[in-house]
Amino acid sequence: MTMLLSTALTLVLLTVPVSPARASGDGVDTGKTCNDAGGKYGYKANYRVKVKTKRPKLTHLQAHALPPTGKNSKVVTRESEWTRTLKVKVHYEGSGGLEASVKKLILAKAGTKAGFGLAGVGKRTETKTITVTSSYSNPTKKNQDFVAFAGRTQVKGTFRYRYCWRHRRAEPATIHYRDGRWKSYAVRGSGLVRCGAGEGSRGLTALALKHGCK
Repeated sequence: MTMLLSTALTLVLLTVPVSPARASGDGVDTGKTCNDAGGKYGYKANYRVKVKTKRPKLTHLQAHALPPTGKNSKVVTRESEWTRTLKVKVHYEGSGGLEASVKKLILAKAGTKAGFGLAGVGKRTETKTITVTSSYSNPTKKNQDFVAFAGRTQVKGTFRYRYCWRHRRAEPATIHYRDGRWKSYAVRGSGLVRCGAGEGSRGLTALALKHGCK
């Protein structure tokens, strides 16, 4: 009796329909058939890239006391200390294996979506101290604190790789996909801003005032 119940249960499990979207070592199967023959008439694999966030990130920040300038402004050069290293990453969810050429392709597409060029694979801020050259104006009659800063716009997003794949020769090929994430950063911005005089500031300037002024 036990053997008959076990056999019946096995048959029931074997006849349960499988969802058309299933995860496997080959990605997620959408169940939509495709031609995996390649060439002119085959399904062309593609990467769809999305930009999720664009945020200013400080990389250098240091306060300096600067003398009055009267009604005029002066150009000065001041050092700014390193505070952060920004890295470039492109990876599949749950896996880090991606060829450099694929990473470059994704970052190039991401840059187009973001509206500006992004740093390439493996690039990052390297220097621990930089010099910031900028004009400043101190109309008061005493020394004032100014913050020398630098930073970049960090961009993050996702991508989906869609391709044609068949699990076995006897089965029809179907469209599969794998999801991943990426992040990079854009060209540097820098400046010199007086503490207490940044009302209405945005982006890197606002961050410099927030974190660099007492």
